[in-house]
Amino acid sequence: MTFTDCINIYVVSGKGGNGITSFCRRKFVPKGGPDGGNGGNGGNVLIKGSDNINDFYHLRFTDIYKAGNGCDGRKNRKTGKKGKNIELLVPFGTEVFDNDTGFFLGDISKNNISLLLAKGGNGGFGNSCFKSGRNVIPTKNTLGSVPEVKFLRLEL
Repeated sequence: MTFTDCINIYVVSGKGGNGITSFCRRKFVPKGGPDGGNGGNGGNVLIKGSDNINDFYHLRFTDIYKAGNGCDGRKNRKTGKKGKNIELLVPFGTEVFDNDTGFFLGDISKNNISLLLAKGGNGGFGNSCFKSGRNVIPTKNTLGSVPEVKFLRLEL
């Protein structure tokens, strides 16, 4: 086993879920109106220090770390599920740099401190959010925002 003290990785956050356009159609509800739900937020990519790890050997075999995407909204104003977060464990004393710009993002020096590497996308709004006194039947919905992609360098 070799000692690895510098590694380059890609991190990709989760995409936000889309809002939907839906209308309430029930037998005894004469004017149901819009009931489209919002999309869920995408997952974040976090980095956290651990006492049990000495180097980056366990990160060497995967180049891209991707968080989960948010789910789309549903009928009856139901919000979509949030995307699953990913947490990378690294040894204490790790410094994180953006490889494209060379900018220093932070270091992992204390226990129970997480550093946010890539923030997940926001979920889109369903058509029930756009209802107003003038716009009683909105057909508009928004899409979820795109994920962040970063190329990072981790050093001990």
